[in-house]
Amino acid sequence: MSSEPVCEVSRKLLDLEQRSVIKFLTKEGKKTNEIIERMVAVYGESAPSYYKVKFWSKEFKWRRESIEDDLHTGRPVEATSEEMCQKLESLILADRRMKVSRLAEETVISAGAVWTIIHEKLDMSKVSARWVPRMLSPFQKDTRRQCSQDNLELLTDDPEHFFNVW
Repeated sequence: MSSEPVCEVSRKLLDLEQRSVIKFLTKEGKKTNEIIERMVAVYGESAPSYYKVKFWSKEFKWRRESIEDDLHTGRPVEATSEEMCQKLESLILADRRMKVSRLAEETVISAGAVWTIIHEKLDMSKVSARWVPRMLSPFQKDTRRQCSQDNLELLTDDPEHFFNVW
């Protein structure tokens, strides 16, 4: 199974489905305006844009058979792989004060890729020179809520004693 999120996979499947519809209607001799009207009626807000329909219709008129995207040239995205995310996370947890440039040296990827992984994949940000997760885990939220409730009970039971202890 692919490591892509479900929404990306379903989006790709929807794109392929819509392209096959465009291909079918184009081979029937329908014009771009007719195709877009029918697709909006069926798909609603998920319908492709006019320009996307126009592009694919033109491709199919020129004897294209594949509804798949063309292969893109260039290097595959390796920097944001799951292994690299785990490696960066372990480096950060070992030393939360480590700089992006140092992390880039350690992992042999660009500083921009390190920054993207930290902020978008690991959902961390730099606070007082330390990398910290942006969101609390459910366990941390529950612990924080429980401590707050305990403190509130102490305060309501004996306010004078509560303020004198600290």
